[in-house]
Amino acid sequence: MVGIDRGLPIQFKDTSLDAVKQLVGEERTVFVKGYFPESATQLDPATQYALVHIDCDLYAPMTSALKYFYPRLAPGGYFFIHDYTSLSWQGAERAVDDFFADKAEAGVSLPDGAGTIVVRKARRGGVDSNWLFDKQSRLLSSQWNYAANGGLSPLLTHGWSGPEPWGVWAIGNVSEVTFVRELNWTVPFVIEFDVAMALMNTRGSETIEVAVDGVHRCVWTFTTEANRGTRSVDIFGEPGITLRREMKVRFQIGSVLRPDLVNPEATDIREIGLGLYGVRKIGVKT
Repeated sequence: MVGIDRGLPIQFKDTSLDAVKQLVGEERTVFVKGYFPESATQLDPATQYALVHIDCDLYAPMTSALKYFYPRLAPGGYFFIHDYTSLSWQGAERAVDDFFADKAEAGVSLPDGAGTIVVRKARRGGVDSNWLFDKQSRLLSSQWNYAANGGLSPLLTHGWSGPEPWGVWAIGNVSEVTFVRELNWTVPFVIEFDVAMALMNTRGSETIEVAVDGVHRCVWTFTTEANRGTRSVDIFGEPGITLRREMKVRFQIGSVLRPDLVNPEATDIREIGLGLYGVRKIGVKT
């Protein structure tokens, strides 16, 4: 498992096709064995679906299923998507958010015990009133918005762990935060991040290179004497923008830290780097 799912324990090994058939039954049912999406080659690509139920748990297979079935789902048809609000499978939630970010549809939670949402495919597309864009926009304001307990999850698009009571750790050497550019982003301003670095006595300092939409902007330096604090990124205005679009802020760290390799008493095996507590947008840059 990779990305947001890295480090999850292996589960659901004690099953088989026969066990599934015994549980589901075989009347009016066609079973397709294999790893998705490769197993989709056994399906008629011209088939159109009225209802699709997806239960993949992890980011990669969930994304593959959505990419395969969405164009084949009839307008007005339904997705039932498992585990989105279960709080147990962050990859499933992120895959759905990422996939529907540029689409008109949104999920509605069902009152079951498995975090299922239902999505009805729109009869007309468009992003003008896209739910995730609106949600992301509200998380960048002049007031601090905090990452504690998943508060910034819609913005964290690559390289982050699951939410914690204090905030969230970046996992691996590269992580990204994605904002939505609004029509009024035509003048320069500043985004401030409340951040800290995973430092221990064997690693007293570290730097992070910060890029915006692939363009290097600045370097943040962290030391044990000057660690958690507010660090900023200048965002330059873009006159002439007529539509909303994404803007990616990328953090690249030279080396990550595994607490269990530094402290024998630690049980955390994640490769952690930047700790994110909050974010806000401050006035026009002069």
